Amino acid sequence: MSKSFKLKVIVGGASSYGKNTFLNKDYVVENEIGVSFNAIECLVNGEDSYKFILWELNPKDIFRFMYPNFCKGGRAALLFFDLGDMSSFKELHYWINMVRKCSGDIPIVLIGTEPEFGEIIIAKDNIHELIDKYDLSENYFTYLHYEDKKRKKEDIFKYLIEQIDLKCTIQDFSILLPMEDKYFLEFLELFSNCPICKRKNHVSSLSTFFYSAKSEDIILKMHLINLVEQAYFNSLSQPKKINLNIGILCCKCYKKLFENK
Repeated sequence: MSKSFKLKVIVGGASSYGKNTFLNKDYVVENEIGVSFNAIECLVNGEDSYKFILWELNPKDIFRFMYPNFCKGGRAALLFFDLGDMSSFKELHYWINMVRKCSGDIPIVLIGTEPEFGEIIIAKDNIHELIDKYDLSENYFTYLHYEDKKRKKEDIFKYLIEQIDLKCTIQDFSILLPMEDKYFLEFLELFSNCPICKRKNHVSSLSTFFYSAKSEDIILKMHLINLVEQAYFNSLSQPKKINLNIGILCCKCYKKLFENK
């Protein structure tokens, strides 16, 4: 039976271009209430949904008295700092202590973002000293290159799921962005099962193929969808004559059929 979770995550630390790209924000919205909201949904093993509601705290001092209320019910925290800004790194002491005081011993992930301008000045030794001081389990570094950012984000949310849901064993993982994309959901419905063995395809692989910008992938995707639609309409008019099995092969069936060819 599939599981569904909705989890609150506190997001704090310095504002930066790297932070906004990690959170998939194209621009900064100046909120007047001290907190803004975002959501990231993860699909585990093709069926279990973990939806993270991100509460991003405004780093301005005038809002800090409101943080204890904002942090209530937090299940994890993402704390950002700029690798080119020593003051943002020193501020982590405040953020870690505040999260611990207001939310208890929840998982905390430090995310160092590459400076938009200038050089990296925060040494790894400094970061590891901070981790040891507060007994933090993990730290990650995100960069502006899209593919690297995507991989780092997956690593971070896998880690959070494993820390929050101790019974979870992750075999297949995908961040569904945007989950609200009805065309992607329709694509999943059409091609979620291998046409040969009928096993579930990896959602992450289907997502990578669906959102690929490569011309050959786009052409192949359109051909697949057209074939499925044509087979469907033909089956309505000639149900006894149509016997097509169209789909995307799973990894095992693909290797079995093509690895030696």
